[in-house]
Amino acid sequence: MKPAASRLPLDASAVRFRSDVRSLGIGSTSDVEARIAVGDERGERALALALGTQSAGYHAFACGVEGPGRLERMADEVRRLMLRDASYPDWVYVHNFSDPSRPRAIRLAAGQGVRLRADLRAFLDGLAEDLPKAFREESFDAEKLRLIEAFQKQQVEQQRALEELASRSGFAITVSPPGGLTLVPLVDGRPVKDEEEFRALGAQRIAELDEGRKKLAHELHGHLERHRDERHRLDEEIRAIERGFAAGIVRPRALAIAARHENAAVSAHLEELVEHLLDNLDAFRSREETNAPPWLPFLAAEAEPFAVYDVNVAVDNSRTQRPPVVVVDSPTYKNLFGTIDRVVDRFGRLSTDFRKIQAGALLRADGGSVVLQAEDALVEPFVWRILRRTLRSGRVEIEAYDPFVMWTTAAVRPEPIQVQTKVVLVGPRWLFEMLLQVDDEFRDLFKVLADFSPVVERTDASTRALCGRIAWLRESEGLLVFDPTALDALVELAVRESGDRRKIHLGSERVLDAAREAAALASAAGRSAITREEVRAAVRERVHRLDRIEERIREAIDRGLVLLDLDGERVGQVNGLSVSEIGGHAFGRPSRLTATVGLGQGGVLSVEREVELSEATHDKGVLILQGFLRDRFAHARPLSLVASLAFEQSYGAIAGDSASLAELCAILSRIGGFPLRQDLGVTGSVNQHGEVQAVGGLDEKIEGFFDCCRLRGLTGRQGVIMPAANVENLALREDVVEAIERREFQVLPVRTVEEALEALTGVAAGAPDERDTLLALVDAALAGFAQRLAEFGAARAAG
Repeated sequence: MKPAASRLPLDASAVRFRSDVRSLGIGSTSDVEARIAVGDERGERALALALGTQSAGYHAFACGVEGPGRLERMADEVRRLMLRDASYPDWVYVHNFSDPSRPRAIRLAAGQGVRLRADLRAFLDGLAEDLPKAFREESFDAEKLRLIEAFQKQQVEQQRALEELASRSGFAITVSPPGGLTLVPLVDGRPVKDEEEFRALGAQRIAELDEGRKKLAHELHGHLERHRDERHRLDEEIRAIERGFAAGIVRPRALAIAARHENAAVSAHLEELVEHLLDNLDAFRSREETNAPPWLPFLAAEAEPFAVYDVNVAVDNSRTQRPPVVVVDSPTYKNLFGTIDRVVDRFGRLSTDFRKIQAGALLRADGGSVVLQAEDALVEPFVWRILRRTLRSGRVEIEAYDPFVMWTTAAVRPEPIQVQTKVVLVGPRWLFEMLLQVDDEFRDLFKVLADFSPVVERTDASTRALCGRIAWLRESEGLLVFDPTALDALVELAVRESGDRRKIHLGSERVLDAAREAAALASAAGRSAITREEVRAAVRERVHRLDRIEERIREAIDRGLVLLDLDGERVGQVNGLSVSEIGGHAFGRPSRLTATVGLGQGGVLSVEREVELSEATHDKGVLILQGFLRDRFAHARPLSLVASLAFEQSYGAIAGDSASLAELCAILSRIGGFPLRQDLGVTGSVNQHGEVQAVGGLDEKIEGFFDCCRLRGLTGRQGVIMPAANVENLALREDVVEAIERREFQVLPVRTVEEALEALTGVAAGAPDERDTLLALVDAALAGFAQRLAEFGAARAAG
């Protein structure tokens, strides 16, 4: 047989990644800006477009943001990208004197809301002190006394005239105890003493008195009517005097407030407020008399005569220095859209007013943004429907939403507010695609997909960004300083997490956890800074916490409970490599893969497929093997074999096509009858042309096979055959790299199935028509199969 060309394994530099943050001028976490990077530039540009476009529908759906704290990280990104010259208004609600059930909303400049409230409260406090004084002024008292004296004089004259009329009619007018007027008959100029004296007057005189009483009663009724009218007129004149006096105090002060705020809505409200106040001046007299008992807070609330003049500052941006960005961890109806609180009145009824209006996140973030979890918004009752309506109209309507309250509530329907709030939904990509399909309005409301990828190109900038995230972690959690070796170790871990040496994972929580745990180890050891050793120890401790199952599998292999040959040669048998993940820990798991062949026309059968232990991607890989066999060996004759593939002692589901290279090598070995080395593990996917394609989980697969080999003892010949396309993805564990440096273990990249066969046999793979090669053996065997099958068919037909 022709020997295969020598194939050099990868050297240590090709399977490791070493970081050097010192080359970036980073000596520790103190040398970088503390900042959380959300993801790559693609997502940032999309988010910036959504935040900077004021047209309707330019809200954003952000995907690819992973791990706990993703809402806060997205909010930080939004704050960084928001335009700084945007307006951040205050919103206040005031009493509507024309329609108390419709409180008015007023938009003010930032900080003017609390100022208006303070101005009005000071205004009312000043009036409460100054108006009573004004009503006691000499000029006011003199005018009031003049009116009262004129009224009293007129009443005295009318009373005297009435009494003279009564006397001529034979009656006297007396005042009864309840305050009414009574007509008493006169006898000899004096009132009758009793009923007996009255009856002694005789029937004729009594009849005359009765007739006179009726006429006099009519006159008396008219007098009383005139008295009431004149009394009412007196009250009106006194109120007019009071209003005039009060207006001289109230209006200039209200105009001063309006001038300070220079807001048309405020001026209009103050005009209505002044008119209402002047019509209700009695409140200033009785203010001290309306204090309710302290044990009845609802009565105290009712005894607030100046409540209608107050200001409810629903949104206060007096201290806002940048666009408001509100994170809504719990996007309930009330948290997003606001609510109207209630109080219990003296009769046990629920009541409310404009002061009980509470703003939700969409109103508080006017001029800024709201960040919330998409899944949460979809499952909260009524939230998604109302959110769509709000974004469609651009108006926030606050309602007293409480479907479980069974009692009657005073109706308050605040004016809706037009807002400029950007909504950023955070969720997975599949949810975005689903909403596009099932929600007709979603595409029109969320026009921008901000697709963040936490895995980005490894550049100086992205490396510095990861160091900045570690610096942020240190500052926010009060950790020790990370020295450059610790940062290098964490960068290397982030590169490994990305699965590609050319990339880096900026959003990996595992990297942050390793930093936290390294800080704990350094603190426990009394270190002043965190070094590479603490990071490596933290990673080892994490693996030790989670690798009990992996350890038991390796133990079973070492004891022979799980059959796995790591030396010698076998026909139709190869070590396939897979990755398992249990409890968040991924590890490589070698498995014996065997192939058997026989006469027939069934092609390649997979035992896992027959018992439904394989997924579609694995089944596709098996069918591709049939395509390869037909392409290489069935041009002159049909394939006349049945091949069976099985993962021995594997009882779980098989997914993916990364074992197809190993499966093809096992089939070809069994057909051609040539043995394969058992000290090599094989991973890779093949296409119908025999080209080896990249697969995932290379680091774990190589390390898993290395660990099994180390248990049996490293010989220097053991190693792994892998796709050449995956070489730049390798970032192996340090102990594996050291073994490669000592030539105790090897990694062999291959591009074709022929190269894999040569590595497994040391014999040239050649071509089917090339003598003394592996594929020639396979072709000859298949020719023999075809001939025997034809002979069997002919004999069967003849017999």
